[in-house]
Amino acid sequence: MSNILQDKSKSGKDRHWRERKIASQQLAEAYRDVWYRDLYQQGWTDDEIDQFLPDEYRQGYWNYYRKTDKCGNILTFVKLADGRLKLYQAWFCKDRICALCNWRRALKFAVQVSQLLKVLQARKIEGWPIFATFTLRNVSGNLISDTISHVSRSFTKLMQYKVFKGFVIGTIRTVELTYNAETDTWHIHIHCLIWMSYAYYKIGYVDQKEWRRLWAKAAKLDYDPWIHVQTVKARKPSPNDPTGLYKAVLEVCKYPIKPDAYTKLTDPSANETPEEKDKRLKRIKELRDGLRNKRLISFSGVLRKLRAELQLDDIEDGDLVQTGEDEDKDEVVNVIVAEWDKERRNYYTHTEQMKKEYLPDWHVERG
Repeated sequence: MSNILQDKSKSGKDRHWRERKIASQQLAEAYRDVWYRDLYQQGWTDDEIDQFLPDEYRQGYWNYYRKTDKCGNILTFVKLADGRLKLYQAWFCKDRICALCNWRRALKFAVQVSQLLKVLQARKIEGWPIFATFTLRNVSGNLISDTISHVSRSFTKLMQYKVFKGFVIGTIRTVELTYNAETDTWHIHIHCLIWMSYAYYKIGYVDQKEWRRLWAKAAKLDYDPWIHVQTVKARKPSPNDPTGLYKAVLEVCKYPIKPDAYTKLTDPSANETPEEKDKRLKRIKELRDGLRNKRLISFSGVLRKLRAELQLDDIEDGDLVQTGEDEDKDEVVNVIVAEWDKERRNYYTHTEQMKKEYLPDWHVERG
């Protein structure tokens, strides 16, 4: 018997596996179309492609297509005593703009920030974070890679200025890209949390105008960039969060890491024309090429040291199955395998006699 996959978080929210897999599938198909388009532009015909380029010799975007096409096709869950599902086994493509993979990265990011906050509080490392956004002017698609490198180096340089260096305890930096369809340009900017010692707020405070000047200097800009710098506001204190900082930081962290950030850029519109499709494929290729070998998330200072001490896995390129979310230890009552049906565009599950085959080392204490 097969049923549509139903998977909800501990708070009861749908995890939207289907919607994200559809977006991932559409990205895979776009990669395939980019590969064909590039060959057509070089003068190849369909007959020549089929005759001279069998699958085993196809590289580049064809490989991206094959990997993303298989992303999350089979999901193995354990069903816990309270009825919740916990992902146990899956294969993810780890593509930088895959909706499934970016969702898993967002979960992992939130969990790791939560772990770091707990250690900061437990060790009474004093300080308070600033949430800041630093921008540059939009750039064309062929400059994405260079601009990401430039904005990252500029932020590192900014944090090393004497006015900040003595006060910065640690940082969490993320690079975000958004697309402007009207100008066909990319907006590349930084969101960051900067932990400052309390001395900064007493004797070293820098106003927004000065932050802007220093950012322009670090990034070597000949114009006034848009920036936004604000102290993170505490939320209502609780026994587990006496300062109200814990919840405040986690809420801020939801902003820079968007699990479906690139979905609108990669999904085809209804009744897409050939011209619109060509623009979409160009946009996808610009983004994919620009993100190659780029690190979009980084930690510095005490936060980097704590990550190493806790041996936290790499968020961008590490394990996307075990994100650390819902690490409850509970009795396993069943194993559910969900398989993607490409024609019906949904996940269908089956449970019969799967425990020994899929979980030879599982026991009830495992989270």
